[in-house]
Amino acid sequence: MSAEPRTDGGPSDLDVDDAVSRWLGRLRLDKADATVASYRRRLSHFREWCNEQGIETVGEVTAWDIDEFDIHRREKDVKPISLNNELTTLRLFLQYCERVGIVDDGLSETVDPPTVPDGEETNDEYLPPNDARDLLATYRNGRDRYTREHAVLELA
Repeated sequence: MSAEPRTDGGPSDLDVDDAVSRWLGRLRLDKADATVASYRRRLSHFREWCNEQGIETVGEVTAWDIDEFDIHRREKDVKPISLNNELTTLRLFLQYCERVGIVDDGLSETVDPPTVPDGEETNDEYLPPNDARDLLATYRNGRDRYTREHAVLELA
């Protein structure tokens, strides 16, 4: 018995926004909501760039496009830690795309996040006491009660 021909064009016809949404949807079972939201924010730059470049489907993305995007982000004077996070998330997304046949194998390996200098991985700024009290009041009285962030701030 032969399979019916595809009417959707297959996975390579998946547009960038739909592919990102599909990947993030899969992550919701394994990752915290904050992590998924962070991944969405990090990929927003890539999605916008693809739109500006006229790249409609993920299947169109090439190693050259990845390099062009990297250069584009570096020209924006993005901090190394932010660029590292963005490109690492892009690599994870492209690994998913490879697994499901949306892009060519090995495309994720072309993503080259910058090395983050020692000391830039953390922020040494202190939260002023008045700001901490205001934030605690917001957590205690708002809909974000009992989140991980709330608990950490209470303990601090």
